[in-house]
Amino acid sequence: MSTRDKSDFKQQDFLQAVIIADSYNYRYAPLTNYRPRALLPLVNSTLLEFTLQCLHHSDSGVKEAIVYCSSHADQIKKYLDNNHWSDGSMRMKITPIVSEGCISVGDALRDLDSKGILKSDFVLVYGDLVSNVGLKSIVEKHKLRRQQSKGLAMTMVFTEGPPGKPIKVYHR
Repeated sequence: MSTRDKSDFKQQDFLQAVIIADSYNYRYAPLTNYRPRALLPLVNSTLLEFTLQCLHHSDSGVKEAIVYCSSHADQIKKYLDNNHWSDGSMRMKITPIVSEGCISVGDALRDLDSKGILKSDFVLVYGDLVSNVGLKSIVEKHKLRRQQSKGLAMTMVFTEGPPGKPIKVYHR
């Protein structure tokens, strides 16, 4: 087996998630002036907890979640250090990354790429995601498309939810 074959095998077996913990806007100010949007409460938990649970319980095979923090990074790191995600018993490793100079999602991805942190396919989500969508079939279809078209960079997932009808999930 050549070196390239081995790296392709590793890439298929390891799925990372990048959680953008900063919204890079002021839409929820003044609530987010002193607390990141990802740590806002929802039903006796934080939005970030819902995001981590979604990735952990999905059938996607996410092995590592990188929580990218810009503003209020100290609060997010403290949250991750002081709950059940820090004890190592989960099948998903949580790694906080802090960058104070980042002002957009594009900056965050460039920073992660320059640091060599992204080692495989990854799922990109915001830290305030509340979802129960199974990601396994979406990730498998992305890998199949990538094999067919070597220039494929990403697969986007979006939902359409008209009032009174079930939500449909699309991926392109």
